[in-house]
Order: sequence, then structure tokens, then C-alpha cells
Amino acid sequence: MDGMLVATHVGFLTLGLASIVRAVRAPGRATLDAAIFFGLVGCLSILTLLYGNNEISNPILNGVRQALRLALPLALLRVLDGFIPLRRGVSILYTVAWAACLAAALAGPPLARVALLLGSLYIFIGLPYVAFEFALFARRATGIVRRRMEWLGIGTLSLVAAAVARVCEEYVPVAAPVAHTAFFIAALGTGIGYFLGLTPPAAIRRLWHFEAVTDVLKMLAAAPLGEAVGTPDTRVPLEVARSFGAPRGALALWRPDVQAVLSGVQRVEDIPSPSTSIANRVYQTQRSVYAEDVTTYDPANAEMYARWNTRTILAAPVTVGERRFGTLALYGPSPGGMSPEDLPALEAVAREVATFLVRREVAALQIEASAQAEAALLKDDFLAAVSHDVRTPLTALMVRAQLLARRFNRSDDTESADAVEALVADGRRVQRLVETLLDVVKAEGGRFTSIFEPHDLRHIVNEVVSSLIEPQHAITVRGNAAAEVDAERIAEVVQNLLDNALKFSKSATPIDITIDGDDTNSRIVIEDRGVGLTTEDLTTIFNRFQRGSAAQHAGGAGVGLYVSHRIIEEHGGTLTAEQREGGGSRFLISLPVEVAQPKATPADTSIARDNDTSEARPMLIPATDGAAR
Repeated sequence: MDGMLVATHVGFLTLGLASIVRAVRAPGRATLDAAIFFGLVGCLSILTLLYGNNEISNPILNGVRQALRLALPLALLRVLDGFIPLRRGVSILYTVAWAACLAAALAGPPLARVALLLGSLYIFIGLPYVAFEFALFARRATGIVRRRMEWLGIGTLSLVAAAVARVCEEYVPVAAPVAHTAFFIAALGTGIGYFLGLTPPAAIRRLWHFEAVTDVLKMLAAAPLGEAVGTPDTRVPLEVARSFGAPRGALALWRPDVQAVLSGVQRVEDIPSPSTSIANRVYQTQRSVYAEDVTTYDPANAEMYARWNTRTILAAPVTVGERRFGTLALYGPSPGGMSPEDLPALEAVAREVATFLVRREVAALQIEASAQAEAALLKDDFLAAVSHDVRTPLTALMVRAQLLARRFNRSDDTESADAVEALVADGRRVQRLVETLLDVVKAEGGRFTSIFEPHDLRHIVNEVVSSLIEPQHAITVRGNAAAEVDAERIAEVVQNLLDNALKFSKSATPIDITIDGDDTNSRIVIEDRGVGLTTEDLTTIFNRFQRGSAAQHAGGAGVGLYVSHRIIEEHGGTLTAEQREGGGSRFLISLPVEVAQPKATPADTSIARDNDTSEARPMLIPATDGAAR
């Protein structure tokens, strides 16, 4: 036996020992298949190194060698079944043929020729069939599995070539030298092909993983971002499955409503036990999982996995930083296509998918914000146009109505005079609503033009209260303070708050206005004893077009408090609301003081016309139909 053949058999023996050690350290279907195949080849190499290719005189050892040779197609069939589940009949047929060939070989000289014929047919039919199945599956496979199947096909074809070369070397003396060299080359190809297909080294596996991750990254870079994260998306799991060679992939996202992770095509009723599913456990524990046999790993959902034709699962959490999205899982009908060594690559892909989902979420929010801004701009333009178009004819209408009111007031027709006065009052309310809508447009565009000057806040409040005529409510103004403000705007805020207090309070109920302050802030507190505000109202009452729960069936556009809040903000102050103890509402205006003392005011500044600047006797005024709340 020459040195090349010795080196070849020593190499197979080394691969056999290494495969057995690996199967013991990391038990699994793939490592076991590799240990069986390379173990058989290693045992044959030992016998060949000891006895050569001649027939062994010891019948037991000769039978063992025959059994090992004939078992090679069975071992390869088991490897193939690890990638694609074969029909049960194929395995039975191969086992029966192996037993028949072995029985004929052990029968001795009477059946020697029969044994040789059966063995040759078994080898030269069985091995090409396995090679053909490997090649056929390699054409359908993708990604990492395709690489492995290609090398397994090369190894099987090389094994067939080695068998042919051995036969030619034995029975065709003329071709013996060429056949000897061909056998060596085919044996080398067999070892390399099966080594890379069954137990690829870490460097080769990392190269394949790099290609898989790169393919997924290319897909993510080209994927559209303008979708919500919860939108069912099969492109990501399909590309990941294709890159890793898995038949099926799923991106299961967390669903708070069912407290489980579900893919876009799943329904919670399709999963017998959502909380114990592998995908959900990976999400909860944030640990990747390789489940070679899902029926033992998750027996509660065994029926579901059977419907999916799934036996093996590879799953990793889709998480970036503290943001958890769900689970990325790969499903296979057999354990040969996936292994625990694929977990690091899948984890890297899952992190990239999480990053993509964050980018998609941000993009969706940007698109939504842009759409809302555009809608708000269109709404503002519409309000401005309508308000402007309404204000001009309304002004003319009010002039004519006021002229009519003066004329009827000088006549004895009191009924018509009252009707015209009501018309004037309604017109004023419409005017106030138009002005409020224009203020909304200004507030949204940041176009409030405020002239800040030192003012006596009590004087501003008294002027607003004095404009409310026809006594029906008792309004009391107490205290005094000064601040640097836009008097017209502050008067507008007080007007809006008083309109609300009057509108949602019963007749003759008191309304208290308290003005005070210190060296840094001045305050105006308006309290009523009306219907009050709910806890939910307190969080939304200052939003645009938002009205309190008590105002849902009342008039008003729900913009008065919004505009008031913006005015006070522009002054650098705050406007807050709270529930008044005993019923009703309390609104607090806080304004920064930029003058040390309030401006000197006449002693007679109260509506009560007395000399006490801190107290005012109540005055009865009507309940107006304001539009603030």
C-alpha cells in the first residue's frame, strides 16, 4: 500500500474519531449522522490499513467489513433524511437490501457470486440515488443549506467514483494504474465533501453566515420604511429563511391585547397555548433557542407544529437596547438543515431587524406628523378664510342691527325692541366666535403680537366684568396685583374664563375672582359653583377643539380655553384648572411680575364704587352663551 492511500485512510480515521467526540460533546441529529458516517468510514480504513484490500481470512472480520461497506448507503440515506424527510418505504427498502446483501456475503463460497452481484447493484444503485436526491434538493434549497447540500452531493458523487475506480482496479488490470490514482482523488473528494457538508469548520460556517447576514441587510436597506411596526410583513422572515435555507420563517411581534407574540398571518385561536410557545418564551426570556424536536420542547403546541410540518425551530429575540419587538424564528421539517451553530448569525440578523423596525417606526411617526401638520395648516387656512369672509358682512350686519336697536328703543314697540336687542346680542356672540377662530390660527402659527406693558390686573378684570350687563349672577372681585402684560390679551383670557363660569353655572350662583401676587408672580383665580370638571377633563381641557364632558351638549367650538392657554404661555405664565371643593371649577392664571409695585389706581376701581381696593360688592350679570369651553 503506497503512502497516498495510507494518508487517505489515516485522514478518514481521524475524521471518524473527531466526529464521534463531537457527537458526544454536542449531541444532536447532525452530529450523530456525521459520527455514524465517518465512524463507518474510519472502521473500514482501520481494516484496510491492517489487511489491505484482500479478502480477510477471518470470516468474522470479513463479514464485519462487508457489513460496514454495505452500510454506507444506509448512513447516507440517514443524512439525507435529516434534511428532507424521506418516505418510510425508502428506508425499509434500503434496510432489506442491506440485510440481503450481507446474508449472501456471509453465506460463503456457494453464494459468493450472488453476494458480489447483489452488493454491486446495491452500491451502484443506492449511492447514485442518494447523490441524485442531494443534487435535486440542492437546486431547491437556498442559503446555508444549499452550500451544505452541494458539498454533500460532491462527496456522494466522489464516493461513487471511488467505488467505480476500485472495481476497475480489481477487475480491469489494464486500467489499474489510472484507476488507482482516480480512487485516491475520489476518496479525497469524498472526505472533503462530507466533511464540509456534515461538519463544516467554524471558519467556513462563519463565511456562510456572513453571506446570509449580508443578504438580509441588503433586503432591509431596500425595504420601505413608511409603515407601522404592527403591519403584517412577510418580506423580512421570507428573506431570512431564504438566506439560512429554512423552508419557513416568521417574524412574531408582541401583541399586548393577547399578551403573546404573533406573526402577521397567525391568529391567537390557532395556537393552543400561546404563553408556552417557543416564540413567546424567547421573547419573555430574551434568550435564543435551538429546539431540535419541538414536540419535546413544547408539547402543549405539538398539534400546531404538526400542522406546520415543523420539527425543528431556531429562534432569536428581536430586540435593540431596551426596545423589545418580538421573535424571529426559522422552522424546518427535519433537524439536518439547522444547528445550534447558526444561532449567533440569527441573533445578529434579529438585532438588525429590530433596528430596521425602529427606523420604520420613526419614519411612520414622521409621516404621520407631516400629515397632521399639513392637515392643521389646511384647517388654519380654511378657518382664516372663513373667518375673514364672515367678519366683513357680519360687521355690516351688526351696524344695521344696532341702528335698528336705537330706533326701536326710542319707540313704544317694546316687543320689537327686545327682538332687535336679542339679535344684537347674538351678533356679538358670533363676532366673538369669529375672533376666537382667528386667534386659533394665530396661536397655531405663533403669530400672536403682544405688547407687554405694566398694568393693574384688577383694572383689567373690572373692565371685563363691567362689560357683562343685565344682572343674573353675583361676581365678586377681591385683591389687586400688577404685571407686565398685554392688557387686551389678558382681558380676552378673563372674558373666556368668565364666559365659561357663567355658561355652566346656575343663575344667581356666586362667581369669585381673587387677584394676588408676590415679588415674582401675580395670580388671578376665577372660581364658580357650576357643573365642574371631571378628572379626564383636567388633562384635555386646554387642547384644541376639546370641550369638557359637561359641554358636549352645549354650544361652543371648544377653542376658548386653548387660545387662553396659548396667550398665558406667551406671557411666560401658566393657566391651570382644578376641581373646586364643594363643587364647581377653579381656574388659576399665574403671570410673571416684571414691575416691583402695581401702578397707582384711583380709589374707586371696583364695580361697587367704594373706597376698598381689595373688596367689591357683588354685581348680578347675565349668563352668556360663550364658546370657550
